[in-house]
Amino acid sequence: MISVPDSIIRRVVATYGTTYEAISKIPADKGGRDVLDEEKVRDQTALFCRSFDMKAADLRGKRLLEVGSGFGIFLAVLRRDYGVESYGIEPSAGGFDSSRALAHEILESYGLDPSIVTDAKGEDLPYPDGSFDLIFSSTVLEHTEDPELVLDEAIRVLRPGGRMQFVFPNYGAFFEGHYAVPWIPYLSRTLGKLWIRLWGRDPAYVDTLQLTNYFRVRRWLRDRRDIRVISYGESIFRERMLGLEFKTWAGLGTVKRWLDVAHRLHVVRPLTWLLLRLKSFDPIILSVVKRPAEEGIPAPDNRRIYEVRWTDWTDMKVYGPTSRWLRALIGDHLRRLVPTGQPVRVLDVGCGEGTTTDFLAARIRSCDVVGIDRSEMGVQCARSRYRRSNLSFVRQEGTAGFPDGAFYLITCFEVLEHVEDWRAMTRELARLSSRYVLVSFPTGCMRPFERNVGHLRNFRRGQFERFALSIGLEPVSVYYAGFPFYSPLFRDVCNVVNSGASPLTIGHYSRFQRLISALIYGVFRHLSMKRHGDQFCGLFVKRAAAVSTVRSP
Repeated sequence: MISVPDSIIRRVVATYGTTYEAISKIPADKGGRDVLDEEKVRDQTALFCRSFDMKAADLRGKRLLEVGSGFGIFLAVLRRDYGVESYGIEPSAGGFDSSRALAHEILESYGLDPSIVTDAKGEDLPYPDGSFDLIFSSTVLEHTEDPELVLDEAIRVLRPGGRMQFVFPNYGAFFEGHYAVPWIPYLSRTLGKLWIRLWGRDPAYVDTLQLTNYFRVRRWLRDRRDIRVISYGESIFRERMLGLEFKTWAGLGTVKRWLDVAHRLHVVRPLTWLLLRLKSFDPIILSVVKRPAEEGIPAPDNRRIYEVRWTDWTDMKVYGPTSRWLRALIGDHLRRLVPTGQPVRVLDVGCGEGTTTDFLAARIRSCDVVGIDRSEMGVQCARSRYRRSNLSFVRQEGTAGFPDGAFYLITCFEVLEHVEDWRAMTRELARLSSRYVLVSFPTGCMRPFERNVGHLRNFRRGQFERFALSIGLEPVSVYYAGFPFYSPLFRDVCNVVNSGASPLTIGHYSRFQRLISALIYGVFRHLSMKRHGDQFCGLFVKRAAAVSTVRSP
């Protein structure tokens, strides 16, 4: 059933339908009408409810976000027929001609305000944490710039207890739905383009696709403790294979013809078993519930920790091998700063007891360095220990009082892992910088001793860089350092002795402790790798300034 006016149908067929006919060889009229058909929305809604053991009536009054709302048909039908307070995001850049204008007209034809769809990307959702009860997305994730970041953002804006479903292709399977042709599982983009060319199709569209697969998605989600994965869609795949119970939207008619043959040959059951064993089912139907806050481990109280421990940790920050090695990595990055020929201002956010801030003041010529921290004890330690004419320490909660671009360099060392909303803080660092941002934090598996010193997370490799790029910060040089001696070996030892509270590491360091620390530092500095490991240290430049900066090899 299609409810939009015939004039809009004709324009959708002429734009969307024609565009995808050239890719998939599916007739433009079928392709255009399929995306406007309300029956498809009801199928999607039934699948969503089934995945979470819900009834359609349970949707009423819920606040839903559709990531990639296209023409808005899903939003419109959910509002009209299910009583859902539905919203969508769709970026204005990209797509085909007049797509956004058509979406506005379609929503108006349903009597809806087009502003329920926001011009935004899934990588940077313009909503506060916990804004939605439900999140849905269908055949969109593979078209995004950074699918892992899109999932991160979706989970962020989902309220605790909320439900999220993303449907997208599995490129570990044997069918490519955009071209409606067979596919060889796990092809790279380059080989995939060659394969598509063999079918007589233009391979350029492959460059727009993220070749998502089951194992990649599992890897993205495996360390998340704030969600529970209900299903990846295996049971739905089995049911569709054995019962042929699916509609022939878009290119699925081709799949259904193949399966008719398999049923007649009586091979569909072993074929289904094999595809499931190989994780070659398609599509992936990722169904997730966000865990209620009370189910998780209580977050550490960073304010309490860092108001009482700085005096215990001062020598550890000065002489400890990890801190000395981190300063060495920071020093390597500082050599990449492009001189301005005039005095500059540097802000160290989360300066703690000031050792690293003092290091910055000593290393950067003609600079005025300000260290800020919300800990009164930390700032008192810093002021009592470090005095330079170009160095000052200020106790303050935030940075809202500073104007945009107030500092040539913004630094933030071993802080982001302690912050509830690291994305908001990173945006603030970018706002304050006129040129550079330099940050460090741990990645990889979070050990219990790290939670004891206030870590809320350890980042995943690439997680920060992807977000930084999305807000206009380009990498100049990036280290994932420390293998094998710092990480995993030294971090595992620290976990055994609980280094944040052990008499071996806190308090005043004896000469013997300083000697041992110096030896361990030497091992880190000279024998551990800079490009492999779990300690992140990265220098970024604001995009407007990137043209004058040479990237690291």
